[in-house]
Amino acid sequence: MSTDCSMYKKEVACNRVLNAECSWNGTRGECGWNGFTCFWGHGKDKTPCLDDSRCKWVYSDEECKNPTGYSSSYNGIFAGAMIVGAMIGSIYAGQFAARFGHKVSFLIVGIVGVVSSVMYHVSSATNEFWVLCVGRLLIGVVLGLVNVACPMYVDQKRPPEVPSRGRCSVSGVHHVWHYVCCSDGVGYWAKRQL
Repeated sequence: MSTDCSMYKKEVACNRVLNAECSWNGTRGECGWNGFTCFWGHGKDKTPCLDDSRCKWVYSDEECKNPTGYSSSYNGIFAGAMIVGAMIGSIYAGQFAARFGHKVSFLIVGIVGVVSSVMYHVSSATNEFWVLCVGRLLIGVVLGLVNVACPMYVDQKRPPEVPSRGRCSVSGVHHVWHYVCCSDGVGYWAKRQL
């Protein structure tokens, strides 16, 4: 459901799509779905497309397409998993870093990050949405821990000639947010094709 078969333009790519019922139509020279490809069946005819439960009408393209992607509920769960994880991680990060120290905290962050990455890849290979959400929850916990532990570490390891203890950690957090805003801005302008 999450894969759009019509975006594959070569037969080799179409036939190698994992977890999707894509098939190459040799007469059309296009990739479509095994059961029914809505554009091939209804094209730009709106009424039969809306009547067919297998299809959805795309108003921006004014054509009939197979539904792709996740529902709005699944998108909300997907996005919220990382936010909830970050909230949990940041709440307990100070206690965790104080109890186990910074080295152990960073080691655990790295290990959990690798586990989360493996879960992302497994969910992609098996098309398991909930494995993806658990991976996002774990990476959220890691992000919450890192966003608390890193400024603490920088503040404690500052050189003696730096007068303010908070200046280093605040500067580091400021640079992270500056990076996030710049990358979001570049993505926004690239999407608008300016």
